[in-house]
Amino acid sequence: MKKVTWPKREELKESTMVVIATSLIFAVFVYAVDKVINEGLKIIF
Repeated sequence: MKKVTWPKREELKESTMVVIATSLIFAVFVYAVDKVINEGLKIIF
Protein backbone atom coordinates (compact mmCIF):
# COMPACT_ATOMS: atom_id res chain seq x y z
CA MET A 1 0.00 0.00 0.00
CA LYS A 2 3.01 2.31 0.22
CA LYS A 3 3.19 2.65 -3.57
CA VAL A 4 -0.49 3.55 -3.93
CA THR A 5 -1.15 7.18 -4.79
CA TRP A 6 -4.64 8.24 -3.82
CA PRO A 7 -6.35 10.91 -5.92
CA LYS A 8 -6.68 14.40 -4.53
CA ARG A 9 -10.17 15.63 -3.63
CA GLU A 10 -10.39 17.78 -6.79
CA GLU A 11 -9.35 14.88 -9.04
CA LEU A 12 -11.96 12.69 -7.38
CA LYS A 13 -14.69 15.30 -7.89
CA GLU A 14 -13.71 15.74 -11.54
CA SER A 15 -13.69 12.00 -12.20
CA THR A 16 -17.04 11.60 -10.47
CA MET A 17 -18.59 14.35 -12.61
CA VAL A 18 -17.26 12.72 -15.78
CA VAL A 19 -18.78 9.37 -14.78
CA ILE A 20 -22.14 10.95 -13.92
CA ALA A 21 -22.24 12.96 -17.16
CA THR A 22 -21.30 9.94 -19.25
CA SER A 23 -23.92 7.82 -17.52
CA LEU A 24 -26.63 10.43 -18.12
CA ILE A 25 -25.71 10.79 -21.80
CA PHE A 26 -25.75 7.00 -22.23
CA ALA A 27 -29.11 6.75 -20.44
CA VAL A 28 -30.66 9.40 -22.70
CA PHE A 29 -29.28 7.62 -25.77
CA VAL A 30 -30.68 4.25 -24.68
CA TYR A 31 -34.04 5.87 -23.89
CA ALA A 32 -34.19 7.48 -27.35
CA VAL A 33 -33.28 4.24 -29.13
CA ASP A 34 -35.88 2.37 -27.08
CA LYS A 35 -38.57 4.92 -28.00
CA VAL A 36 -37.72 4.71 -31.72
CA ILE A 37 -37.77 0.91 -31.73
CA ASN A 38 -40.99 0.85 -29.71
CA GLU A 39 -42.75 3.23 -32.11
CA GLY A 40 -41.41 1.30 -35.09
CA LEU A 41 -42.80 -1.95 -33.72
CA LYS A 42 -46.17 -0.30 -33.04
CA ILE A 43 -46.36 0.73 -36.70
CA ILE A 44 -45.44 -2.76 -37.91
CA PHE A 45 -47.86 -4.61 -35.63
